[in-house]
Amino acid sequence: MTGFERTVREHSARYPQMLPQDYGKLAYQSEFGPAHLVTDESEVLQSLLAEWRTVSGPAVPCNPEPIGNGFCRFHMTVATLPEIAAPVLARLFMESAQERTGTLEGLLSRLAVLGRMPVPGMGAWLIAYRQRGCPPVHHSEAFRKAYSPHYRVFRESLARRIPALMNTLPKP
Repeated sequence: MTGFERTVREHSARYPQMLPQDYGKLAYQSEFGPAHLVTDESEVLQSLLAEWRTVSGPAVPCNPEPIGNGFCRFHMTVATLPEIAAPVLARLFMESAQERTGTLEGLLSRLAVLGRMPVPGMGAWLIAYRQRGCPPVHHSEAFRKAYSPHYRVFRESLARRIPALMNTLPKP
């Protein structure tokens, strides 16, 4: 079993409402990381603080949450103080977003893993997604309703340097 296969299985168990496009988002983020063009850390911080005000719901079971290829998702939760965590998260996100990473070949490899997963509708979704040129993916409406995702993607290696954000990150 590949590392990404393991990641997909873990996410499938953690988020049983995942649809094909949610798996596609996982594959895309695992390959390309944040894949955002950001240049102003203060804008990132203000965006995080604004989004954090909309967060509700239970704590996530794994935070930061590994997504493969050295990346993780850090979930904004009501249990985390945004005034403390948001500046740190903004810096980690900025550092990771400025790093260009990932290739189409790498993404296609991850999509091949998804094609072997027993997920209803995955084959048709993958065909349509490849035909569209494999663009960035958003979570499905069903995933958003079930899990209310609020997170940022950054390098796991950066999370390991910040003890306050390492509560459940697996040790290397």
